[in-house]
Amino acid sequence: MNSRDESLCGFPRAGEPWATAARLHVIFFDSALAHGSALLRVGVMQLILTLLELGLVNARLILDDPLVALQDYSRDPTLKASARLIGGERFTALELQRAFLEEVKRHAAQGVFEGVVPRADEIIALWEDTLVKFEKGDLMALARRLDWVMKLMAIERAMEQSPELEWDSPEVKVIDHLYSSLDSDGLYRAYEESGFAEQLVAAERIEHFATNPPEDTRAWTRAMLLRRASSEGVEVDSVDWDRMTFRIRGRYAWPSYRTIDLEDPLAFTQAEAQPVFEACTDFSDLLDGLRELSSGQAASPQVLTAS
Repeated sequence: MNSRDESLCGFPRAGEPWATAARLHVIFFDSALAHGSALLRVGVMQLILTLLELGLVNARLILDDPLVALQDYSRDPTLKASARLIGGERFTALELQRAFLEEVKRHAAQGVFEGVVPRADEIIALWEDTLVKFEKGDLMALARRLDWVMKLMAIERAMEQSPELEWDSPEVKVIDHLYSSLDSDGLYRAYEESGFAEQLVAAERIEHFATNPPEDTRAWTRAMLLRRASSEGVEVDSVDWDRMTFRIRGRYAWPSYRTIDLEDPLAFTQAEAQPVFEACTDFSDLLDGLRELSSGQAASPQVLTAS
């Protein structure tokens, strides 16, 4: 996790708290495919970030050298490696996770996560169940939930079937890469289709969000603009987190460039923007309407549809 200077939320302006919010760039497990791995990554991170923002993190649990701990923990599938905390204690990865879990449970009982972390109780329950299974050594159950355990068992099974294989064998490296392949040869895909991989989200829900943006952020308007541009033959010049530029053919086919700023990540929701989309039949009028919406002075449908 590291900070980034760009906020992805426009430029700082007085009275707009979102404009000064830089991001924390988290790339651990970017290739996570298992439902459990993905949910624990995102869910636990939300819980810990909430405690950080409220100043409730137990300083005793801070690692003395996080990068060294990361290397030692991640290279030890036996989970026996320990890392030093700032107070001098040494914790294994499981011990540290358990300590953080107990802190989170204590704050959850006081309602700290209500209205902040969606379905926090479910995340905590999954987290605790995962740690219990690790503590019991129940890797078979965890192989259905976590990518690294599933991949480890796939490699070990291949090595049992072919005793000539070593950890540095090319064949083992192929298995490693094939596990997370999104093509038809992906090993995780095979585990999922066979029913072995634990499913925490219904297939219908996944399919819905594969084609539908969230309704309560600027993502809805960004997606709808792209669909509208495609249907009307408007060329998309550039798309960024907080800005979109379109190349529009005007009179005598002379092009003009129009840019719409989507700086506030919690603005341009479906509830706010859909009336503008429905009222405007012309793409330029649509951009005008959205621009006025961003200033809090959305025009009436009669004005928006005027030529």
